[in-house]
Amino acid sequence: MAPYGGSWEEPYLDLMRRALTQPVRPTRNGLTRSIFGARLEFDLEQGLPVITTKFVPYDLILAELLWFIEGGRNPNYALRGEIYGRMSTHRLSEIAGHKVSIWDGDAANFAARNMSMFNGDCGVIYGSQWRNYNGEEVDQLQDLINELQTNPYGRYHLVTAWNPAMQEDMALPACHKGFQCYVRDGAATKDGLPGAYLDLHFEMRSADLFLGLPFNIASYATLTHMLAQVCGYVPGKLSMTLGDCHIYVTEGASHEAQVRAQLLRKPYARPKLWIDPNVTDIDGFTMKSFQLIDYEHHPKLSGVLSTKNL
Repeated sequence: MAPYGGSWEEPYLDLMRRALTQPVRPTRNGLTRSIFGARLEFDLEQGLPVITTKFVPYDLILAELLWFIEGGRNPNYALRGEIYGRMSTHRLSEIAGHKVSIWDGDAANFAARNMSMFNGDCGVIYGSQWRNYNGEEVDQLQDLINELQTNPYGRYHLVTAWNPAMQEDMALPACHKGFQCYVRDGAATKDGLPGAYLDLHFEMRSADLFLGLPFNIASYATLTHMLAQVCGYVPGKLSMTLGDCHIYVTEGASHEAQVRAQLLRKPYARPKLWIDPNVTDIDGFTMKSFQLIDYEHHPKLSGVLSTKNL
C-alpha cells in the first residue's frame, strides 16, 4: 500500500522541522536543538495517534502505562525485596511478559546515587504519585475516576506526577508532569444514544521529540480510551502542552540524521484500538485487554536514549 496522503501526523513532524532550525543548546545531558512552548492535538475518534513515519513499539508503551497505573502496589517482597509504592523495573517486565529495558538506565543512575532500596528500584516516579501521592495514600487516579463519574463538569479533574518534595527519591523527575480531563457533550454511544466525550490534556516540561514524544502521545491516547471506558464516555480529543521540545545532537548520540530521514516519509493512516469491553475497573486491564489494529508504519529508526535527567 502506498503511504497515506493525509496530514494527521504533520503537526508532530512540523515540530521536529522547527526544532532542527534552532541553534545548538548545551544541557545537562547533552547538546540539543530545541524550541519552547508548543501544543499538539489529536482527535481520538479518527484513530489512535501512533506515529507511522517510523515503527513505534506499542507493546512497550502499553506495558509502561499499565506499570504506571499499578503504581508500585504489587511488590514482590519475597523474591526481590521490593517496597510498596516504589516502581520496580522487574515488575515492568512481568507486566509486559518479557524483558523490558527502557527504564534500566534510569534505574542504574538511581542506584549510582545510592538511592535504590532494592535491585531495579526507580523510586516514587509517575505511578507512585498517581496512586500514592507523597506517600500519603492519596490515590489521585481513582479520585479522578470518581469525580468524572459523579461530577462530570467539574474543573478539578487533575492528576499530577510533579512533586518537588520527593524529586530526590525519583530515578527521573517527571517529564510528563500531569494531566487534566474534560467532559464534553455531543457524542453518540455505540447504541446511538446521546453521550459525552472525554478529552484529556497533558503537560510536559521536557519532550524528547524523536524518541520520547511518540511514546507519550500513544500512551496518553490509550489512557484516555481506558478512562472513557471505565467512566462511560466516548474518547474525544487528546491535547498536550510541551515545554522544552528538543532533538539531541550530541556526537555519538545524535538523532539529527534519523529525524531528517523520518521527515522525508509520508504518514500512513492511523491505526485503531480495540479494548476488551468487559473491563470496567481501571485496575482490571492487562496486556491482553488491548489490540492495535491496522498499524501500518515505515521501518524502525533507532537512537540512543539519554538517561541523565531529561
